[in-house]
Amino acid sequence: MRRNRLQIETARWMTPFQTQTAHNKLARPFTTLLSLSSLELLYLGGNQISSIPAELANLPCLSYLVLCDNRIQSVPPQLNKLHSLRSLSLHNNLLTYLPREILSLVRLQELSLRGNPLVVRFVKDMTYDPPSLLELAGRTIKSKNLPYSHKDLPSHLVNYLDMASK
Repeated sequence: MRRNRLQIETARWMTPFQTQTAHNKLARPFTTLLSLSSLELLYLGGNQISSIPAELANLPCLSYLVLCDNRIQSVPPQLNKLHSLRSLSLHNNLLTYLPREILSLVRLQELSLRGNPLVVRFVKDMTYDPPSLLELAGRTIKSKNLPYSHKDLPSHLVNYLDMASK
């Protein structure tokens, strides 16, 4: 197949519910793919995709989504409707943030973000300004909704936690 044409591969290990359209320098490969409602695996790595259409959330069976090595700058919050999604590969893109809605993907087991400005900034911040033990303890208590009182914790930690709840 020629490299400048849409290359949809179905390798021996792929089922009819999987498609791979990698390394084709595609900018907008989604038009045809959005009609494949039983699609489980979608590999679009190594293209020139700059945005993910929100309509991708209309693929209810999608379990594996690979969009690595593209030019993606943001993730649409609508992807939280991909209730079957187990793996999301977004490494080597241009992401600077992720939408909060991504936390509702309860089946998600793998999220690859390496090589994005988001990760580079996070690692840099952690290297030069790591959180204090007080902050880490406070985050744990707040995130787990643990009860606390002056009997259990030092007064400065209780004061810190009380300030965070205001």
